[in-house]
Amino acid sequence: MKYKYWVGMTITILSSSWNMANAIVPKLPRVSIDQLHLSSPPKENEITNINYKTTPDSDIKVLYSACILNDDSSECEITDDTLKSIINNNKEECELDGLLTCGNISGDGFPEIPINVPKDTNNKYLRYCIKVTYLPGSYAPSENECRSELITNGDIDNKNALFSYLNQTKNFSLYNAPITDAKDDVSFVTSNSAALSLSSEGDTSLIGYGSEVTNAPNLPKAKEVYSMLDGFAIKSESDDAIIWGQFDTTPSYINQVEEIFPAPYAMAAILKDGGINTAGDMVRGGSISSESQKRIDKLLSKDGLPKAIYHTAQAFLAVFDMPSGKQKLVAWGQSIYGGTLPDEMKSALSIKDIVTSQDSFTVLDNDGNAYSWGHSPFEQHQNIQTVYATRYAFAGITTSGKVKAWGDSYYGGLLSSAATDFTNTNPITRLCASDASFVAISDGNKGVAAWGNDYGAGYIPSNIQTELDATTITDDFHCASTEKAIALYDSSHLFVWGDKKYGGALPSNIPTFSIVNVIGNNHAFLMKAMDDVYAWGGLNQGGCIPDGHQCLSSDDSSLNLRSAINDLSDISQIGSFNTFSEFEEETAGGFYVRGPNAVVMWGNSVPDGVFNE
Repeated sequence: MKYKYWVGMTITILSSSWNMANAIVPKLPRVSIDQLHLSSPPKENEITNINYKTTPDSDIKVLYSACILNDDSSECEITDDTLKSIINNNKEECELDGLLTCGNISGDGFPEIPINVPKDTNNKYLRYCIKVTYLPGSYAPSENECRSELITNGDIDNKNALFSYLNQTKNFSLYNAPITDAKDDVSFVTSNSAALSLSSEGDTSLIGYGSEVTNAPNLPKAKEVYSMLDGFAIKSESDDAIIWGQFDTTPSYINQVEEIFPAPYAMAAILKDGGINTAGDMVRGGSISSESQKRIDKLLSKDGLPKAIYHTAQAFLAVFDMPSGKQKLVAWGQSIYGGTLPDEMKSALSIKDIVTSQDSFTVLDNDGNAYSWGHSPFEQHQNIQTVYATRYAFAGITTSGKVKAWGDSYYGGLLSSAATDFTNTNPITRLCASDASFVAISDGNKGVAAWGNDYGAGYIPSNIQTELDATTITDDFHCASTEKAIALYDSSHLFVWGDKKYGGALPSNIPTFSIVNVIGNNHAFLMKAMDDVYAWGGLNQGGCIPDGHQCLSSDDSSLNLRSAINDLSDISQIGSFNTFSEFEEETAGGFYVRGPNAVVMWGNSVPDGVFNE
């Protein structure tokens, strides 16, 4: 009998001989299975392991199987022939019968059972099961114990990290992070006024102003680099972290770090032994409260493993994978920024994503529930599949393709009538955000809708709206934002609207074809197109590239950075310097263009010039 391709593990014993054997010894105590779980959440094209413990713990044989399923309520199909393959440890026959793997092993010492999760299984379920027999015979075989866990492609750690107002990446950035800013491969990070680069040989170099440069220690060879608003960190080749910046005149050190998670004013780290440590401003997330530490210790004692840490401006939220396959949370930092975990969030969840505004967390589970807390009281929204954030509001795409918004209405927490009409008549596939506005996109259809602050890109002028309504927006279109303007573009279109001082009006000399990438800082945009770069918006914040004639550098009026950019043999990366204030509008900003061995920088928050890396 042929079966469709499955993923999951199940050991279901169906043969009459097995059932009869069980019936012969009904009074014997059964082998018990405890702590059945995976060593890590299943991700496509990666290996995870089945972990377990049993009573008794020796002289045991473990029968196992796994398959891929489309939902978490189904079972793997086990026939009598499959059962024979499991008993005979014939993995090839198991695979022919539609299982991912199966077989049996000696369970003494509880060896892990590896599962190689295949490609193209995102959002399906890994079903895994074990059945344990006690070889001396004084225990009856265990029940068939099974679990199902959702398979992901790692998006919770990567792409969706850019949906937050404060991006959850290694590089300090706001809503306007470039589409090329991959979390897993960052060798050039920026604070508000400096840059830290990492060479392929592990050497680091600092360029710029501020305490993150003047307070820098002598740096050893590094594996990774990270940035805060006014600080940096490295992970050394010996896996120790060094953190420095405005928060202290001397650096902080954390030993044996697995991964570092930077926020504006502090950093949190997952340690190799599973613990969590922090550094930075102790008032704004750089110190874990005693209550939160007790919860961390309790989760670790129950075999929980920290997976990731998210942040608002002044609080952190750690996610622990538990043996059940679900997750539990720990929060610390300022309560009005989400640093106190609500009682409703202390139970185990199956978490799909976490998105943050400046002062609130939203946790999205795999059942479509979105839970928000922080500056505003705890609230829950249902039937949500994806969440995005502005500074003080959230918007979610519902399971039916509509949009639901909550939070401060001035910052996009309430849809306008035009946006309501558009989102009710078009299936919404994604959103974009600026500081105070959202844009709804229906890929494959014409037009978009905006809402939020009318002076901050929440209103699309009629002439641009007419052009958008005549244009089919595909998934090749991307967004970039400043505080009060949005750019929507693909390789042959560029639509810009918002406050002119923030880049919301497109100058006539900016090309609208052969576009590669557009990024923003607080006040200006920078675009790579036709093997060149173009800037517009706030002049002092990088909106014009110093050329010694029409656009003059405040550092050196004769500086010609336009020529320096043209001299680069190749433009490998463009990026921005973002500034951030929780209470006031920022007036600083800058950009950089990287070549093979040099970087060109300009703006009022950084030194203008060409610097070797």
